[in-house]
Formats: sequence, structure tokens, C-alpha cells
Amino acid sequence: HKYSSQTFRLVFHPLHWEQLDVTGTKPTARAFHTAFLADETKLVVFGGIAGLGSMNDCYELDLKQWQWSVLFQYGPDRPPPRHGHTMTETSQAGRTVLFGGAGAGFFNDLFLFDSRTGRW
Repeated sequence: HKYSSQTFRLVFHPLHWEQLDVTGTKPTARAFHTAFLADETKLVVFGGIAGLGSMNDCYELDLKQWQWSVLFQYGPDRPPPRHGHTMTETSQAGRTVLFGGAGAGFFNDLFLFDSRTGRW
């Protein structure tokens, strides 16, 4: 498998993909990760899989500056490395729910993540 760390956005008119020139600490190349919009200004990427297996790291892309940074995570309940999971925004600002995925087996678990504080 070949994994990518390139960043693209979908332009609707006319419909095409555009590669972005981003700066900062980019996520390592990966597949089967999740990405979600946080506070309408940041794209957060969590987990995924690459050559060494599943990951549980977290990065955010500032959508105004086009700059990546590591989003440090805190708390004793940090999810184990995984890929193929889902993350869905809640009605509470900055809070996202993570469900399932695979890593060291298949997961049927649920986590709440606050992207503003990095706490699980």
C-alpha cells in the first residue's frame, strides 16, 4: 500500500480537486483516518493506519493560515490506536464522539473528545 500526507480540498465550481500548499507539522502519511471540522476554522485528523500499524495521534489544520500542528491529547481515557473508526460532531461546541474501528482487534467503544482542550 502507498499512503499519502498530501492535503487537498474539493472546489465545487468548476468541480475539481485542488492540492493545497500547507505549512507546519504535517500528519504522517496514512489511510482510514477520520477528519472533522472543529469550530468552523480547523480540520482535525485522528488516527489511521500506515506501514507500522494503527495510530492514535491527532493533528489540526488551521483553515485560515493553512498550517498544520500537532494537537496534543490529554486524559487517562485516550483511545488506543485505531483505523476505520468514525468521529461525529455533537451539539456541544468543540465536542466530537469517536466510535469503533479496528486496531488490536475490532472496537465497539465510544469516546468523547474536546478539540478545544485536547481532552478525552
